[in-house]
Amino acid sequence: MSNEDVISMMKTSLEESDWRTAEAAYNELQSRGYQGADVVALAGWARYHLDQADPFAAGAELVQQAIEKNPKLDIPYLTMGRIYLAEGDKGMAELYLVRAIEMNADCFEAKELIKEIYRNR
Repeated sequence: MSNEDVISMMKTSLEESDWRTAEAAYNELQSRGYQGADVVALAGWARYHLDQADPFAAGAELVQQAIEKNPKLDIPYLTMGRIYLAEGDKGMAELYLVRAIEMNADCFEAKELIKEIYRNR
């Protein structure tokens, strides 16, 4: 199985809320030396949903690593926004989602999440 296949499996697992399989895919990629910022950020979203003593810290740590790896990529900011939104912190979520759009003006999901925040105010 190629790295691309494992990444595809990871993304499918995330879409299906299969957090353990997504984490396993991330661990497989990591064992192969693959550390793309997009994958690290997505692993943060999976880790946030796993049974952790502090889910926010577990997920945010990986997403922060992804931001440090590639601060111009939108996915880590989008993911951090999603984590803050899941935590109920709409202000911080909005900051990260806006940053995702600044990195990629076509980041549809960030735009939709911001609309949702405004609708629910």
